Amino acid sequence: MWMQYMKPVELQVKKVIEKPSGARVEEWQTVNTIDAAIFQESERTQMMKSSDIDMIQYDYVGITKADVSLDNRLLFNNKVLKVESVVPARRYNQLFMKVIEDER
Repeated sequence: MWMQYMKPVELQVKKVIEKPSGARVEEWQTVNTIDAAIFQESERTQMMKSSDIDMIQYDYVGITKADVSLDNRLLFNNKVLKVESVVPARRYNQLFMKVIEDER
């Protein structure tokens, strides 16, 4: 069912690199291209915490077979999406993401 919506998405991870000057800096690098179905999220509550009703809203939701962690971000439709939550669901992982600003 989800296969028809799967599109290639760049998976990035933050790596520490050493500049020619010897300085160490963190940079986002593309490590893989994964297939993911990503949809823009409506104003819907995704998570509630303990006794307080804390609404956490996401800009995008997605599903993929790839291993994705909270240390990753995705490049999708000229947007940079920060992975806020990953929920394993049988063969697929559900992703909840927010759009972040970036100097791309």
